Amino acid sequence: MGRGICFYKINTCMDNNPLSFRQQYEPLIIQLSKNADVFSEMFIRTGEDSAYKAYRSYVKIICDLKDMIVAEEARQEKDSE
Repeated sequence: MGRGICFYKINTCMDNNPLSFRQQYEPLIIQLSKNADVFSEMFIRTGEDSAYKAYRSYVKIICDLKDMIVAEEARQEKDSE
């Protein structure tokens, strides 16, 4: 897994929907979760360390992305006050 994922704002406009920033990342999080599930299942079936490392890598990316979303939402909320 030599590739990284770049997190960037797809849509920076704020509307009345408080979840609008978060919703744009939903498809990415779903796909990353599916990838993690594949490697989790592979590890359970085969016991291969590489499958476990790939799984942990996807979990870290998902957690980092969610942390970035929460931080950005907090920043946007603070800016709107």
